[in-house]
Amino acid sequence: MPERRAQALASLVESSLEGLMVIARATRGRTPVSVVADEVAALVEGAVLAGKATAEAH
Repeated sequence: MPERRAQALASLVESSLEGLMVIARATRGRTPVSVVADEVAALVEGAVLAGKATAEAH
């Protein structure tokens, strides 16, 4: 995937995790951890697969 996209994704993952920690502490629950982890994993996996498909097309 292009470096710019990778950096943007990394920033999104980092900010999601930081926000997640605040929410998890405030609610004293693990549910936010599972939800965010699943969504971030799906987002990253989709971006990686899209990057591979684009690279293979060229």
